[in-house]
Amino acid sequence: MEARYFYFTVHSARDLIDVRHSGEMKVYAKVSIAGKSKYTKVDLVNKTNPEWNTRFCFFVPEENRYTCCY
Repeated sequence: MEARYFYFTVHSARDLIDVRHSGEMKVYAKVSIAGKSKYTKVDLVNKTNPEWNTRFCFFVPEENRYTCCY
């Protein structure tokens, strides 16, 4: 069975809604591919415009290659 490595970078988000009425938002990004999930670190500095610049690598088995959501 073949597999592929899938590399990509999560850079940032813009104009998020501040859902906290008191305290700070703890903003992070979650990425899920082929049943595996990974997270960025929490950005406490930029609040509604977080920046992560986090590179991810997922190992995707051949059987899951065409099962991504659109």
